[in-house]
Amino acid sequence: MSNPITLGDAYWEHQQLQRQISEQTKKAQLYANFDMNATFDRLFNQSNEEYEKLTDQGVEITFGVSLSKAAIKALTQDIIWYENKEIEINGKQHTALMPRLYLAHATLDDLSKTPQAFLSAQNITLNSNGTIINSGNITSAKDTHITANNITNQNAALKGNNINLNAQNTLLNQSGDITANNNLNLTAKTLTNIANQQTTTQKRDTTTTIGKASNLKGKNININAKDVRNTASNITAQDLTITANNLNITTQQNTTDLKAGSGDNYSNSQSTQHQGSHIKVAGDLNINADNINIQGSKVSANNATIKSDNLNIAAVQDSKATQMKASHKGFLSSSVSIDTKATATNIASNLSANNLTLKTTKEDINITGSNIEAQQQLSLDSAKDINIQAGYDGSLNESYSKTSGFSLAGLVGIGSLYSSTEDLEGRIKKTAVNSTLSGNNITLNANSNIHTVGVDIQADNSISGNAKDINIQNANNTDTNYSKHKKIKISLADVLGNIVKNPLILKTKQTTTQPTKYKATSP
Repeated sequence: MSNPITLGDAYWEHQQLQRQISEQTKKAQLYANFDMNATFDRLFNQSNEEYEKLTDQGVEITFGVSLSKAAIKALTQDIIWYENKEIEINGKQHTALMPRLYLAHATLDDLSKTPQAFLSAQNITLNSNGTIINSGNITSAKDTHITANNITNQNAALKGNNINLNAQNTLLNQSGDITANNNLNLTAKTLTNIANQQTTTQKRDTTTTIGKASNLKGKNININAKDVRNTASNITAQDLTITANNLNITTQQNTTDLKAGSGDNYSNSQSTQHQGSHIKVAGDLNINADNINIQGSKVSANNATIKSDNLNIAAVQDSKATQMKASHKGFLSSSVSIDTKATATNIASNLSANNLTLKTTKEDINITGSNIEAQQQLSLDSAKDINIQAGYDGSLNESYSKTSGFSLAGLVGIGSLYSSTEDLEGRIKKTAVNSTLSGNNITLNANSNIHTVGVDIQADNSISGNAKDINIQNANNTDTNYSKHKKIKISLADVLGNIVKNPLILKTKQTTTQPTKYKATSP
């Protein structure tokens, strides 16, 4: 096995740590008044101390290996430990070192003692003309009925056999869990199921981290709202019905914007990583909405019918960009170099079911860089066009350098008096990531046209397509290399010859207090 690799940089590790802190503590900070850099440093120092202490006690602790139960039990301080994990990169298996947070028993005890509101009964009924906010734990053995203008479940839990939540205005579940053993009925003008998001700014650096996903769970879930927004969160059910004007199943973004150095010597980097939603239905999924947008997320069911006036299923792109500039100025010379790298990665939406039907009643079905899979019947039925196209991965690599200088030897006719070299090399790649349609039987019906660009359609049995026009095209990959090279050399003879040809230059030199400037172009 090859040596373990590392993923990301220090800031990526900070993101992983922030996510684990949020998941394990339900808090944004592990230590009060400690930013992420200070928290990481403290954990790192504590890790070294705990390693030495456990080793002295004869407790086995090995870098790259998960802590044993004995080691976890012996911890007296919180630590961050690097462990080997098998991952797949470009279709190949690699062993990578991943940071993992371990909390000491003292920390876990403090968390368990944190006061938390708790409401428990056989049946719970809450009514309000204003807002009901739950940040604790509401549990019923039988039924829970909550009615209000606004209902918020934030970093909290709401559990029962049957749960009915009715909000005249907004129903917000933010990094919370709403779980019904039987029926879960949610009604609102605007229903939002979303993860927490924290933005940290330190000097010129800004990091946005997504916290714990929200969860809606039930045997039978019914959602009825004008606007339904499921963002970086999950819905899990035996059967799920969603009725809405607008349904958005989308992602949230972990981002970094980091700056080091200044002026002509700096290093800047930006990154975006999407956290998608997951709709998981063991039985029947029925969605009926005026407008449906699914982006960078997963939807799975046994039998799924998704019906809309307008249906868009799209990929999103994770991205990373860095630029480094280094400059030097000496007595008679100067140099500058700029290296720029950027990548964009297609993150598909994935819809899968045993039988899957996508239908529009007014507008198009649009699919970009995504995968639609049915084990049996896959049907796409559009009131207008069916448009399916590839997504794209992309990359940019560019290197620029320039050096210039004067040589004293050139004053006596040895070599060049002045020389300059400028080089630019770059490459831009754009690689199609085909959308896929797969099933035992695939049916495509469009009242207008079917357009496909970069699509793999695979049927075990039959493919049927009906439309006015059907256009099937390959997606184009591009790979562009560009360069620019320039060299300038000026000798003493060049300067003297220029003066002979242009005597006014000499006159100007004698009458002005400013140094003469000679302009040369590359041959």
